[in-house]
Amino acid sequence: MDDSSRRPRRYLTAEEILELMNQADSDLSSLSDDDEDYQDNVELNDDDDDEDEDDDDISILDLISSSNPGKWGIHTDAFPAPTSNFCQKSGVNHSSSKPIEYFLEYLDDDFFREMANCTNIRSVIQTGKSANVSPEEIQIFIGCSLLLSCYGYPRLKMVWERFTRIPVIADNIARDRFFQFRSNLKVINDNDVSDDSKKSDKFWKVRPLLSKIRERCLQQERPRIVSIDEQIIPFHGQISMRQYVKGKPNPVGLKVFVMCTTYGLPLDFIFYEGKGTDVQSPEDTSDLDLGGKIALKLSDSLQPWSSIYVDRYFTSELLFDILLNREVFATGTLMKNKVPKLTELQTDRDMKRNGRGSVDQIVRNDKRCCLVKWFDNRGVLLLSTESGKLPMEKCSRWSKKEKKYLDINRPAIVKNYNEFMGGVDHLDRCISNYRMKNRTKKWTVRVILHMIDFAVSSAWIAYRHKMEAAGALKKDIFDYFHFRLNVATTLIYGLKQSQQRIATISSYDESIEDSEPPAKRRIPACMPHDSARKKDVRHMPEMVGDRIHRSKCRMPKCNALTTVRCSNCKVFLCFNGSRNCFKQFHEK
Repeated sequence: MDDSSRRPRRYLTAEEILELMNQADSDLSSLSDDDEDYQDNVELNDDDDDEDEDDDDISILDLISSSNPGKWGIHTDAFPAPTSNFCQKSGVNHSSSKPIEYFLEYLDDDFFREMANCTNIRSVIQTGKSANVSPEEIQIFIGCSLLLSCYGYPRLKMVWERFTRIPVIADNIARDRFFQFRSNLKVINDNDVSDDSKKSDKFWKVRPLLSKIRERCLQQERPRIVSIDEQIIPFHGQISMRQYVKGKPNPVGLKVFVMCTTYGLPLDFIFYEGKGTDVQSPEDTSDLDLGGKIALKLSDSLQPWSSIYVDRYFTSELLFDILLNREVFATGTLMKNKVPKLTELQTDRDMKRNGRGSVDQIVRNDKRCCLVKWFDNRGVLLLSTESGKLPMEKCSRWSKKEKKYLDINRPAIVKNYNEFMGGVDHLDRCISNYRMKNRTKKWTVRVILHMIDFAVSSAWIAYRHKMEAAGALKKDIFDYFHFRLNVATTLIYGLKQSQQRIATISSYDESIEDSEPPAKRRIPACMPHDSARKKDVRHMPEMVGDRIHRSKCRMPKCNALTTVRCSNCKVFLCFNGSRNCFKQFHEK
């Protein structure tokens, strides 16, 4: 083998490639227009009938990248930021600072009334008799479900057991009644839905609830900067809409695409129905993937000169160009397979050699879109029609090798993306803190409970934002835990005592105020543990009332009535001349 075969292969530089391409342009332009082979090679569109176009003016870059919406220029630091003429569109103002008022903006009295009616109809179909569910009971059920999630019991039946009993729940709804509600939850009458609607909409069983909450989301004030991301409803049952999204805290479940503000307030959402989901838009979206169509649909309610931040699932050059036609700017991370053709970015190896914080930027020739690659621990690609690498700033990153924090360069596009992209993550974190985790195989129940959590979290985010904007002190603003408790207890106690709300319920003849309250069953005291009942001499007999208020003796195998009870154990025991159950009960 000679020495020439061992020589390393030499690659052409960018300047040499441009020189060869310009030379090829000049050679091609010197050919005769009568050459049929040349005409066949440069034809861009077989259906183009424009005979006046001069083929000699078409460059090699256009011939190779004719499918791209624009030519990409050389590496440059300059990218002109677009001027913003954004006009704020006002939404519905909040006139109250009560937590329950924010929640009722998402789910009002009409919803509770319709839900009670549909639940009764389902009970008649399933069992042959009505469950006699009233709107007040639906409110109590939802309030108890919200309260249950704050306690975090592993088993729901523990709420009604003696040692783990929660009085605020157990005193207002019986155990069997609670599970009866949950098994028959319905928000729509199946007979009112046509067969065509059932085939075209896989979420028709919960569509009224989704429409109710989405209507309120669309009424919110539209800010200039929003973000779009995925949300997962945890569910492991067998259903065609179930998805697996790697990297999510709950990877298996139903997928929802949500548009939020930077602080997490939802503005719109779309449920993913599985393979074949189609989203219609006024523009031609035949070349867009599903992520692009979803982002385009969610942006329909935005004002001109708004700015959208998305992740790599949605980002594409074609989507950003369509948004530019709407005068809406966008920024997002980009997959490697979606990088526009004829763009030569630095490799990860070269950028690693230059050190962490190295940046490479390419601006399109029309100067309306730029592609930035930033190297931190690895290369990150971002596409934007609003911001580029300048101005650069410093950020702190931990170095495993040097065991300390390092200050590295960070472009403006990365800073903006990190600052404005986390809106949906804020909402997810809020929901996951006290999610209603009732185990169920019914996807409809799972979606209904999730959307109630969705409404409570959205109400708290709107409440906190309003209170902070009004200049309220931090100690005067409910955190999410106490906000949820306030809404739950108000649903259990407050609404059923409101005369104004009772008067609006015309479907029921008897009002709660006029009807006599049912006699409550007296719950016996909890039997103490052996270690507690046989301790010390704190157990002393005491007389309680007279013969009318006597109670059954708690000593096993004794059914006598007595007026004596233990002052420490709080249980009734016989203590007379013929029987001394008090002594036997406390003996070791």
